[in-house]
Amino acid sequence: MIMVPGERIKEITSEGLVYVNDEGEETSIDFALCFQNWIEARLAPEALEKYKEVNHMTDEQVQEHVTKWQKDKIVGYRNVIGSPNFDHPYITFHTKPPTHFEFSTVEALYQVQNALRQARWRTIDLS
Repeated sequence: MIMVPGERIKEITSEGLVYVNDEGEETSIDFALCFQNWIEARLAPEALEKYKEVNHMTDEQVQEHVTKWQKDKIVGYRNVIGSPNFDHPYITFHTKPPTHFEFSTVEALYQVQNALRQARWRTIDLS
């Protein structure tokens, strides 16, 4: 996992995000690729079977969810309250390896989240 302070995010567009890496270089994240990575993970046979089992669904119901997932444009996940592994609010993008941005405040995370929405991309809330 690539860990980056959220304050290093420089720009968010409909194509992706630009941030400054640890070497001081601008690095980009392609949202279409993040979405593709998320869909591929969700559509893996073992993932679909587990989803079906955990949610007590038929194959037809799972297919309805797959159709919805393909429209959602999910590029990552977020947690505004932190988690046992992370002390601060964060957004993690579905890059390979994942790129994780921690924010010093919830407001800073919401600024990025709002920019993502304006660019027509979504993250899943784990809070």
